[in-house]
Amino acid sequence: MMVQTPILALFMADLLGLLLLIPAGLFALQVLRHWDPSSGHARQLRLEKRTHLVAAILGLVLLAQILALPLFVHTVDRMALQIVGAMCAVGTLNANPWGLPALLLRIGLFFLAAAWLLMHRMDRRAPDYPLIRAKYGLVLVILPLALVTAGVQLAFFLQLDPDVITSCCGSLFSQGSESVTAHMAGLPPLPTMIALYATIGLALAAAGVYLRWHRGLLPFGILAALSFPVAIAAIVAFLSLYVYEHP
Repeated sequence: MMVQTPILALFMADLLGLLLLIPAGLFALQVLRHWDPSSGHARQLRLEKRTHLVAAILGLVLLAQILALPLFVHTVDRMALQIVGAMCAVGTLNANPWGLPALLLRIGLFFLAAAWLLMHRMDRRAPDYPLIRAKYGLVLVILPLALVTAGVQLAFFLQLDPDVITSCCGSLFSQGSESVTAHMAGLPPLPTMIALYATIGLALAAAGVYLRWHRGLLPFGILAALSFPVAIAAIVAFLSLYVYEHP
């Protein structure tokens, strides 16, 4: 294992996050079973008091998980200098079988954490907390995902050996390969560029319509979700080539 400050920071973020997410998950079960805003029962009053504290803690934990994704990517990219055969983060992630799964799990946790924070913000604006069951149900999805992410990331860093020769972008994105990334690398640059700018433009336009007239939330959500895979394809097809070939 290669011990570095960013790796220790990721470990601590996962450990502290899980220590707080587990009791939050138990509280989420109580909310899903017993939450009744029309009730004046003492149990309901206790839930209403505790939900503010739990939500504040969850906000900090999930914000840390959002920040963990760029820290993870930056860390594995910097570690490429110490891995034989690696030239960037791709080479480091290919150094053992846990690298790419750790990245994908981090991305999934990033989006779920962001979704929870948005739901919490919307829920706080309404006096009757209409999204409280949905957001605490999402906590029960985030908790096992955070546990798996922490375990896979730990396995990745524990099995990372600087003496093992790894493969980098050349093999992963080679157009002669049958992988998904190779097919993305073979996409024609101009149509991919047009698709990227068109998708982002439509998503921004839909966001403007929603902010101005409070209509079109579903099209905005669909376009925003579509922008992510289109952006990934664009990065592989032409943006990364421009960066690496620039003098």
